[in-house]
Amino acid sequence: MKRLIVLIALVVFPVSMLFAHPASELTVSYPARQFILTITGKHMVSTSENKDTKQHFIKAINVTVNGKIANNSYGPSTFTSQTGDTFNTAFKLDLKNGDKIVVTAICSLGGEKTTEIVVAGRRR
Repeated sequence: MKRLIVLIALVVFPVSMLFAHPASELTVSYPARQFILTITGKHMVSTSENKDTKQHFIKAINVTVNGKIANNSYGPSTFTSQTGDTFNTAFKLDLKNGDKIVVTAICSLGGEKTTEIVVAGRRR
């Protein structure tokens, strides 16, 4: 019985991972005169094998500033679905020159993409 359970787990787990893939694009911008970090990306759901956007979507976008988790002033950075192949969100952050921002988009089925920028051009 144990062998059967292990065999089933080995067969089922890899099949579900076939549909997993990270975002294909992830763009981060922080305009010099604003306090808003904008994140846009592409995660091809409509052309993937699993087209169900309630099961296959970007489930979280994690943002760190200088290694510390940043709070999203506009709401949670976790999601329960994806309405199309593109996604976007924004964080209201007061950043300074030299701050290192790391953004990671995580697929609900597995896979992640990370992009980083360093703030430049800020004037106080």
